[in-house]
Amino acid sequence: AGDLRVVIRAVPSGKDIPDMTRIEIQTEDGAVLYRYNEFPDIGDISLCRSIYSFTTGTVSPDGKKMALAPSSWGGILEFFSLEDGIENRKTEYMFSPGVRSPDGMNIELTEDAASGFQDLYATDERLYGAVGNGVRFLSNNKLPLEDRLLTSPDVVIFDWKGRAVEKIETDYNVLCLCTDEEKGELYAVISDVYQRNYIGKLSI
Repeated sequence: AGDLRVVIRAVPSGKDIPDMTRIEIQTEDGAVLYRYNEFPDIGDISLCRSIYSFTTGTVSPDGKKMALAPSSWGGILEFFSLEDGIENRKTEYMFSPGVRSPDGMNIELTEDAASGFQDLYATDERLYGAVGNGVRFLSNNKLPLEDRLLTSPDVVIFDWKGRAVEKIETDYNVLCLCTDEEKGELYAVISDVYQRNYIGKLSI
């Protein structure tokens, strides 16, 4: 908000590095005002750090709210207030990552591995998420292309209390999105099972 910026870091798995914090709010010259170094509770901090090496996030236009999710594996969505520091208001666990990290650094997929959020987009009133639907990655990838299931065909709309208020099902994988709420339209980069990309638009 204003002249401040939110910095999100990929903290190396299995390591505690002094002064390296997961989330910070900084001034333009890099002075740290607030720090947040917690992760969602999935029972294994090294695994959690690994799946959060790739994160999708968004801040509301008014600068008061933020949402984060791993963009690799698992349906985990965190809601934050930025009004007075960095406060986790809610963490939504939609489905398990289905991965493991035997050495605390590298990820191995299990038969339950499912991809997570592809993108997040925030307005002051709503959060839009292009999210995986729990399709098992390994078994799906063994199928011929024409038989594969879509892995991220849904756009889920949340309020900032962390409640899902609507789900839009599409016929494509949704890769990234934005909205024009005044016009009631959602725009997205979408992809089919052959990995052909398109620009899509739908009414919301």
